[in-house]
Parts: sequence; C-alpha cells; structure tokens
Amino acid sequence: MAEKQESSVTDSVQKLFVEAKPGAGEVADAAEHAVYTVLAELARGGEVTGEAIGAAASGIVRGVKKAVCPTWHASRGALVGVIHAAGGAGGDVPEAIRTATSTLVRETAAMDGDFGAVAKGAVQGCIQGAEERGLDIDECAHVAAEAALQAAEGLRPSAVVKVRYAVGGSVDGIPTGL
Repeated sequence: MAEKQESSVTDSVQKLFVEAKPGAGEVADAAEHAVYTVLAELARGGEVTGEAIGAAASGIVRGVKKAVCPTWHASRGALVGVIHAAGGAGGDVPEAIRTATSTLVRETAAMDGDFGAVAKGAVQGCIQGAEERGLDIDECAHVAAEAALQAAEGLRPSAVVKVRYAVGGSVDGIPTGL
C-alpha cells in the first residue's frame, strides 16, 4: 500500500470516528463503524491488506486523542470492525488481529495513553467479533493478547508487566494463553 493511501485510510477512520461525536456508551460502536466502513470500502477493490488494517488502527488512536474518549472502548470496537472487515473479505483474520492490536498498543504508548487498557479492549473486541462471526473465540483472544504482549516488548520492560497484568490469564472468562 502506498504511503499516501495509508495516510488516507488513517485520516478517513479518524474523521468518521471524530465526526460521530461518541458519547460514553457509544465509543465502541463508533470505532467499529469507522474501521469497518473504511476497510469494507477498500475490500471492494481487493484484499484488505495489513497496511490498511494498521492504518485504520492508527486512525482510531488519533481519533481517540482528538475526541478525548476512553481508549479501552475504542480499541474494543476497532477490533470488532477489523474482524468483520477482514473476515467478510476472506482475509487472514488472525493476522488482521495481530496487526490491529500491535498498532493500537504501540501508538497508544507513543501518545502516553493507557496501552494496558487498549490491550484489554482489543482482546474483548476479539471475543465479541469472533462470537459474532462464528470464529474460534479462544484462538482470537490468544492472538490479540500475544500481539499486545509482543508490541509491549518493543517498548520497555515495565510495558510488558502492564500488558501481562491487563490480559494475562483470562479476559472476560476467556483464557488468553499468557
């Protein structure tokens, strides 16, 4: 994906999310809608690429900062949107989960946000999205938790502890395998 198109995806997702002006209970739905809408449009022209998924996740992080809303809810909604878009386009859903989760964690950390909450929200979004699409819930939760942990390993030692605390063991009763 060309850098210009990546930027366009990021900007489009951010714009849709911010324009939704999500209230406290609407953040996850607004994030899901923004991510799914942009990625589904791209899928009409071909496969939803990892670059597009990463750019969409980046758009959510930037939108959260601009709209000043909970990152946890936004990451949950973003992962539901990613799973629906990638699954609907016949894409590699586990790879889409890895890309989106790691981007959300890294970029939230770069903006001094609560990347532990983002990691937990991403796993919760995977649980919801997998359930809605009839996918293996345990596998999707594990992939997201593992991606969050790997992203944290690239940050600093205390980041690993924070992410492991947020998603280790189980999330919402679903084992993460960490």
